[in-house]
Amino acid sequence: MRRLLPFALAATALCGCSNAPAPERIDDAEQSLRDGDMEAARRGVENVDTAELSAAELCRMAVVYAAVGEDNSGNEGDIGMAARCMRRALAKDSAAVDSFIRTMPPDQRPLMSLAVQLCSRPADIHDFEEPDTLINP
Repeated sequence: MRRLLPFALAATALCGCSNAPAPERIDDAEQSLRDGDMEAARRGVENVDTAELSAAELCRMAVVYAAVGEDNSGNEGDIGMAARCMRRALAKDSAAVDSFIRTMPPDQRPLMSLAVQLCSRPADIHDFEEPDTLINP
């Protein structure tokens, strides 16, 4: 039993943010973006249960994924996840998405434009989504 304790503690430390509520995790991911820590931003929004998220929260996740995907450390999966978040947000409340975009700071609008453009071209991206959880491979 004592031999397993260090592994259990390490696993808990690695997954610690997954126990936080989704809006709090999105806040933390946005802070990581402001700090320039793209990997922490990606981890912040991985495996978030999106079933109860509002359209605005999904838009915020899309911005995080688009920023990470635009960074050199990003990958196709991050861009795909940004598009997925946008599709879900538009399906929930397109007026809220429009409002979110209009109130964004000008420097973030290109990231949202990227996510919106990608969500209208689903054949060009891979589907990385499970039923109510967005998972980044």
